[in-house]
Amino acid sequence: MARVYQTRDMGMADIRAALVDHPGEADLCVLRVGSWGFANGDARWYICRNRQDAQVCVWFGSRGMAEVKICFVSDHTQAGWKTAHRLRGRFSR
Repeated sequence: MARVYQTRDMGMADIRAALVDHPGEADLCVLRVGSWGFANGDARWYICRNRQDAQVCVWFGSRGMAEVKICFVSDHTQAGWKTAHRLRGRFSR
């Protein structure tokens, strides 16, 4: 299950990410879901309001500072890893 907290403090983050506009540019395409029950794997995220509810804390910044490029998609068939990446499995630990 991917329960993610978005932080504004890079030092607090477990993972640094950059948002990209197109799935072809992304390492990971993510579908945002409305409840914990629908969140699973790395590609379906439930965005938590509280850090203590999350499994991973993500900071969004520039591509130069990012470990992974993420594109939010609206279709579950597009969600998933697009590249072989060292962070695979890290969002759903």
